[in-house]
Amino acid sequence: MKHNIFMRLLAQIFSFHLVATYVDEPGSGGGSDERLEKAFDAPTLGSKLVTLREEQAVAFIDYMKDESAILKKARVERMDGPNKTIAKLFVIGDFLYPGSHSEVDTSKDTTFGSDTLELKSELVRGQFMVTDQELEDNIEKGKIGEKFMRMIGKKVMNELDVLSFYARKRGNPLTVNQLFDGFKYRSLEGAHIIDAADTDTFADRLVKREKFIKAIKAMPSKFANDAEFITSRGVVIDYTEQYTTIADSLVKTDLQRTIATMPYTQANLMRDGEPVLLGGGAATTTASVSAAGQKVIAVTSATGVTAGKAFVTDIGTEKEQVHIVASVSASNITMVSNIMYEIESGATFTEVTLDGSDALLTDPKNLIYAIQTGGSASDRISFEIHRIPGVGYRYYFKMRIDIQIENLDAVVLVKNLKVI
Repeated sequence: MKHNIFMRLLAQIFSFHLVATYVDEPGSGGGSDERLEKAFDAPTLGSKLVTLREEQAVAFIDYMKDESAILKKARVERMDGPNKTIAKLFVIGDFLYPGSHSEVDTSKDTTFGSDTLELKSELVRGQFMVTDQELEDNIEKGKIGEKFMRMIGKKVMNELDVLSFYARKRGNPLTVNQLFDGFKYRSLEGAHIIDAADTDTFADRLVKREKFIKAIKAMPSKFANDAEFITSRGVVIDYTEQYTTIADSLVKTDLQRTIATMPYTQANLMRDGEPVLLGGGAATTTASVSAAGQKVIAVTSATGVTAGKAFVTDIGTEKEQVHIVASVSASNITMVSNIMYEIESGATFTEVTLDGSDALLTDPKNLIYAIQTGGSASDRISFEIHRIPGVGYRYYFKMRIDIQIENLDAVVLVKNLKVI
């Protein structure tokens, strides 16, 4: 009974009319209201696939924006198919010339740079639970419709926020985080870099104003007007703790959200535990191939390798993997968790500390989320709903997305910050 009540409520929640994929029963009549109800009135142990039309997908993206500090400000491109060419908003070169300049003067035209960007969506999948208790609480409050959609939007966006910043593309991906290069790794390929771990420049890695000032100076002036820092909650807390007592000329004490005079966005899902090379730490190479799924890595020398320490194989490459040492026996190192990918013989095995944070300085519109909202039904945003009796509903979702940075010259990455 509770299940059927919920399903009818769910049909009302999706008042912008989700289209469900199903087969009509013979003689069902096929009225639109009846079909909609039937789409959500699955057997208790059954499942139902719900695919969003374009206007529905646009509405759902709005719910996702409400749950993401980055997505609210970034450039969101809707795609009708898996590929799309978009115009660039950030000027790369000079474009004003004397009136006598010919449009076909290729010697000048080549200085413009490309004024378009190619987007190509990749399929991502995920799952989340909505419990009966969550639903009952919201029904009692009379906010089931809006709250439920926000619950879904938040759960999906939590995945995409982490993906968009930390994804690292590699062949034969095992997770969605290996489908793309996220904002951090795209920045490492060509943006301006401020390394807080650079001992020739900074005395320590702590969150200090000097590092952000250096980042502001590194930003080309033509891109500086609408730039802001995007960083983690930990970085914001440490910065605020240090500088709220300094004169207003340094930090806005009236909480106007600035870091070193620049506005910032606090992205709570940005991490404060990224690997950073440990100065003077143990370093060796692997002695043989280590297969995916096992826990033991053989190294050429285990000097300095002890239980509890963190190491990275192939650091700085697409094959980079983080490992925590469980035990050491001669030159065989047993890890806490299974190895995700095969590690080749001769790979670097380097000690790290897992306390790194980052800050990105750019105009948020330079960050692009491309989400496919059109095209064939199989390529659009969809949810498959499974009832788990006595527990709640498990949702499997899929969508096609791309993540891009339009202009790396308009980005400064402050990496390897340390949060206290």
